[in-house]
Amino acid sequence: MTERDRRLAEAEIIEANGITNAADAVAAAGATGLALSYACALLENESAGRNIFGADPGGNALPRAWFDTPVTRTKYTIYKMRRNLGMTPNGVGPCQLTSVGLQKEAEKAGGCWKPRHNMGVGFTFLRQLQAEHGSQGGFQAFNGSGPAAVAYGERAMQRAAEWHQRFVRAGLA
Repeated sequence: MTERDRRLAEAEIIEANGITNAADAVAAAGATGLALSYACALLENESAGRNIFGADPGGNALPRAWFDTPVTRTKYTIYKMRRNLGMTPNGVGPCQLTSVGLQKEAEKAGGCWKPRHNMGVGFTFLRQLQAEHGSQGGFQAFNGSGPAAVAYGERAMQRAAEWHQRFVRAGLA
C-alpha cells in the first residue's frame, strides 16, 4: 500500500465515523507526529472536525449569533479585531483553539480559520502537553483543569483506544 493509499484509507475511516475534514486531520497528524488515534479523539471531543466557532461561556469576542457557525476568513478577521480589543476569546476551528497564543500560531501558519493549520497547531500543542504530562494528562491540560478536564482526559483516552482499534481492524495500525 502506498503512503497516498494509506492516507486515503485513514481519511475514509475517519469520515465514516463522523469526523469531518478528515484529509486535513490525516495530513496534520502526520506533519506533527501526533498519533492519528489521538488526533481523532481530540477532534471528536472538540468539534467532530467541524470548522466552527465555539460557544464558550463568557467569551464575548464573538457575536452570539456566530456560536457553532462555520469559521470563515471574514468572520475570523472580525473576531480577531474584537479579541485584540480585549474581549474574551472563544474556541476557533476543529481544535477549538481558545488561547490567543495558539490562535496567533495558526494565523502565522496560514490561517486559524483553515482546518489544516488549526489542526497543525492544536495537534502540536497536544503532543507537547502529552510529552510533559503523559497521554491522559496531556488531554486534560488541553482542556484546562478541574473535574471537567479530568473527565475530558478520560473520555479522550477511551476514544483514542476506539480509534486505534478501528485502524487496527482496517490493517492500518
